[in-house]
Amino acid sequence: MPKTCTYSWNSTSGNAQWTLAEDTLLLLPESGTPLPFAVRELSGISGDGYSLDLRVPGAVLKLGKLGQDGPTLLEHLQRTWPGLRADALRLTGTGTPARYSCRTSSPSGARPALALLYEDVLLLAPEGEDLAPVFLPTLASVELDEGSYALALERRGEAPLVLTKLAGQTGEVLEKLNASRTRLTRESLQVLSSWMPALSALQKAALAGSWPPGLLLSFPELEDLCPGFTESFKKGWLAKSLRQQEGRALLDGTAPEQAFLGFARPPEGMAEGAPGEEDAPDQETPEGAPAAAPTEAAAAREPILLWLLVKRGSSWFLESLTEKDHATYRFEGGDEMVALGTALLCSPIFSRNALYQPLEGLTGDKSYYAIAARDLAFLKDLRSRFRERIIHSGMESWKRKVAPWGVES
Repeated sequence: MPKTCTYSWNSTSGNAQWTLAEDTLLLLPESGTPLPFAVRELSGISGDGYSLDLRVPGAVLKLGKLGQDGPTLLEHLQRTWPGLRADALRLTGTGTPARYSCRTSSPSGARPALALLYEDVLLLAPEGEDLAPVFLPTLASVELDEGSYALALERRGEAPLVLTKLAGQTGEVLEKLNASRTRLTRESLQVLSSWMPALSALQKAALAGSWPPGLLLSFPELEDLCPGFTESFKKGWLAKSLRQQEGRALLDGTAPEQAFLGFARPPEGMAEGAPGEEDAPDQETPEGAPAAAPTEAAAAREPILLWLLVKRGSSWFLESLTEKDHATYRFEGGDEMVALGTALLCSPIFSRNALYQPLEGLTGDKSYYAIAARDLAFLKDLRSRFRERIIHSGMESWKRKVAPWGVES
């Protein structure tokens, strides 16, 4: 049965009725047309229940005089919105999430927050703000202050984050975070054992602890962790990659400190086919090229994708070294591209369509990615820096397009 309230929206206000059914909040103004709001489209929730601010990108729906039905509405939204929003932003992680109420403190301030903790990502929604991911491979350390029951999360390339007021669940969150980091380390060790067997147990241990799946590290950083890494990588993992020629070409023309390597499980949707996006068969083979890489059928069974990000001139190039059906992506930007690239590799669910297609093109079976392309902060940043896809239509043509100036002359 409809409930009553007052509302303010888009320069209009007045009395209204509201209902919440099938994850849609329907507002029925006394004068005017019905206003439906999908809960998954909300980008923030705040209020005490008797009045609520429901944010959508670029606007706020204010509800007042909700009476005794308001706290029930707020409780329902706080319970259902994080999961629905995670799905809409393509941030649903691995495993069943644990849900927490807490307080987050960072350089931007402190406020109450909702949290969803998956096996590979922590999603936080400070009051009135959207869900934001903390990808667990980016954690450098997690420390407990026993005096204040505060968890300090140190992140590579990001400001520190402190979680407090976990209502007696501080130890549980710490345990889950440490278990997740342990799983990531084990996964890294398995990958290194499979693809870099020449490394000693000591070398693999040093790498696995500091190079989890999804994290982009520069070649000097990898050399510091494991002296001799670059030579071993080129003789082993790179030599077995489908895009070894492209990888060697990119590395040969790039300063080591401007070349970054990462590996990750293929996110759902990453390898989907699309008309016009398949690579054309390579017709040119440089003289003295290395032996043929594994067949595409063999690569299709490989559960790990190897990525190379390099800066050449003003451009950044992202290459999937172990996936045949994937163009080279060119971006323009500064040092922030490394953190953005890491976020992309860590994303649990990603579509390449969401990276380069204009919002107007994300229709039909691609419409599921439109909300993330429009609202997810790191994806918006990447989209703003994206310049072109470079199809593998032949080595010589491809090399001209990835020249240091970043475009074909």
